[in-house]
Amino acid sequence: MDLWEVCPQMVCMNKGGTFYDGYIGVMNQNFRMSLTLPPDGSLQEAEIKFQPDLYYLLIEHQPLIKQRLSQCPNVTAFLQELKVLLEKVVEKPNRSSEQFFRVPNRLLNELKQLGWDKLVYIGPAFKKLHLSKQDEEGRTHILKIQLHAEHPRVQPTCVTDLPKMFKYTWNPNSKLFDLYAQFERVIQSYQMFWNAMEEIDQKTWVLEPEKPTYSATFRRIALSPNSSLQVIFDPDEPQNFVQCHFIGAESVVDPLKKNLNANLQKWDMGINVLQNLENLLEIDFPSPAFTKKEEFLGECGICYSYRLGMELPCKVCESAQCGQPYHQSCLYEWLKTLPSSRYSYNMVFGECPICLKPLSVTITTSAD
Repeated sequence: MDLWEVCPQMVCMNKGGTFYDGYIGVMNQNFRMSLTLPPDGSLQEAEIKFQPDLYYLLIEHQPLIKQRLSQCPNVTAFLQELKVLLEKVVEKPNRSSEQFFRVPNRLLNELKQLGWDKLVYIGPAFKKLHLSKQDEEGRTHILKIQLHAEHPRVQPTCVTDLPKMFKYTWNPNSKLFDLYAQFERVIQSYQMFWNAMEEIDQKTWVLEPEKPTYSATFRRIALSPNSSLQVIFDPDEPQNFVQCHFIGAESVVDPLKKNLNANLQKWDMGINVLQNLENLLEIDFPSPAFTKKEEFLGECGICYSYRLGMELPCKVCESAQCGQPYHQSCLYEWLKTLPSSRYSYNMVFGECPICLKPLSVTITTSAD
């Protein structure tokens, strides 16, 4: 039997016969799907993608579908079996497909208006939806929506990876299309911010966050093996002067602080943030093109690790000859065991474990 006899709306899209796209029709309903085969045409490694409504109907049959996909001799045979299975599901719905058929037509129409291609996740009974949006630079953003039982009379709950809370308007006549349009506009407003952050990520060694997200508004940039600069952005005005916090021995960072203060008036909103920082500090940041990140990941002088849970070694010995970094919690635990250590308010004073020069650390609740 030929493919057109089984699924007349399913078409092979390339000369190699490895990509099929179209519709599978059962009981006067058409469902979109695609099938991608590896170069050798083997079904064992084939990838099948269902339109979300079809995926939801067949969600409990995924193991069987994968098994038959690997065992059928060709695409036509597989589609013939899939069509038989789908007819049974539509005729006698299982629990998941029953939930699908109980989804209000209004919600299904909203999703169709929005476009199924934007839907990347469907939760049970269509109560949770994840929508994707690709911005002008190719970054993918996800809008996670929790629909209320009385949708659309009651507004949904939204979770995003934006640098600020996603504020949106909603009324009983609103649709998902309206919500998504607001999400698109907010994403557009943050393009300059994300571009600035990406430039820093690409042209410097970023120590924190280890895996930056689109919501992160700060970067800790390596300056030298034992010093770094943390910059905090205003995502609404990313071209403005950024907050700067230096981490490292005073002998290393004090000259940079002086340069920064002396050159503040040179901040130019017409050029990028990275260039502004280099101009004000009168330095060039270490470049990934000529250095390795390991050169700037100073291990703690007590536990000999770089990352301790979520903590990095940001307390540095002030001695120019030493400059050894420590985790604050490690240093506190070390100093409080020494009889010579002294306490004053929320500080403990002692000696650097390496060079024995005076050293102090703040006592924090987490350290206790």
